[in-house]
Amino acid sequence: MNDGQSLLNAAIAGLGIAYLPSFLYSEAMEQGLVVDAIPKLRTETQGIYAVYPPGRFTQPKVRAFIRFLVQSFADKGPSEW
Repeated sequence: MNDGQSLLNAAIAGLGIAYLPSFLYSEAMEQGLVVDAIPKLRTETQGIYAVYPPGRFTQPKVRAFIRFLVQSFADKGPSEW
C-alpha cells in the first residue's frame, strides 16, 4: 500500500513490519504499540526546504516565514518534526 497511516495501522495490528518516517510512528512507539524491529538499520535523514520564486525582491512575509522555520527547526531532528 502507499499510505503511511495505513501501513502503521497494519503494523500495530500485527500484520508485519513497516518502514515509515519517524513522525508517523513516534507516538505509537512511545505508547508501546510498535517496536523498532531492526534497531541498527541505517536511516536517511531528510531536510526541510523553503522553496520560493527567485527574484531580486523577496516579500518580507516570505523572509519572515523562512526565519520562523529556521528558528523552529534548526536544533531539532526528524523525530521532533
